[in-house]
Amino acid sequence: MTITSPQFIWLGDQPIDHQAMFVSIHGKPARRTDEGENRWILARGVVDVSPNAGEVEINITVDGQYRLWLDGVRLGQGPVRSNPAYQRTDCYRLGAEFVVGRHVIAVLIHVPGRDLAWYETVKGAWQPSFGDGGLMLRATRAEQPETLLFEADVNWRIVEILRMET
Repeated sequence: MTITSPQFIWLGDQPIDHQAMFVSIHGKPARRTDEGENRWILARGVVDVSPNAGEVEINITVDGQYRLWLDGVRLGQGPVRSNPAYQRTDCYRLGAEFVVGRHVIAVLIHVPGRDLAWYETVKGAWQPSFGDGGLMLRATRAEQPETLLFEADVNWRIVEILRMET
């Protein structure tokens, strides 16, 4: 499969509101206030790796901070602070530890929902249309980055596990 563009996924109860982007044009607050602050979201997917995959690169970013696990082994956390308009992605290159077969990938996402020293909220039309807490994860062959192996999609389980109002 060839990569076209990365896909973000959100919680099932975060419908995309295409009309909300016009709110910011009329000077209204450009935030979904009903989503709250300090949210924790868990995303989980089961993926199959074919025998000819070779070394695998997993690229990931979230709206907030994340911790990433493969089959219960922690791979890392991130992303580094960045402007939401120029979101950074992290790349994990996996060889021997990512063998052929079925694997479980889990991502714990923390969404502050307000500006902090290490997190900047999305401004403009993006946030009222899509909300906070998006995940983008895709895996490609390391030697052929245009070849998609798998990505986080609507088949992944994504649930809010905790919300702590501040």
